Amino acid sequence: GALWSQARLRRHSSPGGVHAHVALGVSQSALGIFASGSLLYARDLDWGYASAAVPLDREELAGRLSVELRRSFLYVKQYWEEEVSQVLLCGDIPEIRSLTAPLIERLNIEVGTLDTLEGIDTASLPEGFADPAARFSLAASIAVEPPPVNLLPVESTTDRGGRTRRLILAAGTAAAVAFAAFLYARASVAQAEA
Repeated sequence: GALWSQARLRRHSSPGGVHAHVALGVSQSALGIFASGSLLYARDLDWGYASAAVPLDREELAGRLSVELRRSFLYVKQYWEEEVSQVLLCGDIPEIRSLTAPLIERLNIEVGTLDTLEGIDTASLPEGFADPAARFSLAASIAVEPPPVNLLPVESTTDRGGRTRRLILAAGTAAAVAFAAFLYARASVAQAEA
């Protein structure tokens, strides 16, 4: 969802192209392919830029990522007949720009990073926040432009509603029992007085 929001924000600066957005995390990554702000393809990757808390070598990481990207590009080409024209990298990976050259070499397309503070007033940021602020580009993009659909799993949404219904039912039952006890006690007192 955050990648989709990011793509929808960037569509004004690069209209008409098909772009792959990749968010690289320590142990999880995500890939989304977008055209004019519309989602064409997305998937989670169950690996990140580190293995057992040790960062992977840049060449190894670029090789692994390029295999995933080629596979995804082929899928998009088969179903949407669109060619991906650019890959945009983001995430909390240190020195993210060092991945661009190996990926350009392997994929033969433009690779950029979304690690700038473009559009952010750095003078108003707290001291020491400007350096890691670029890592928050995904969070900022979803705050500015939420995805146009609810991306929560159906089970999660259903469970939330079911949990609320159970709480209302339990509270209603408790109130009914308390009210019945009150009426019984009152009837007992009235009978004793009579």
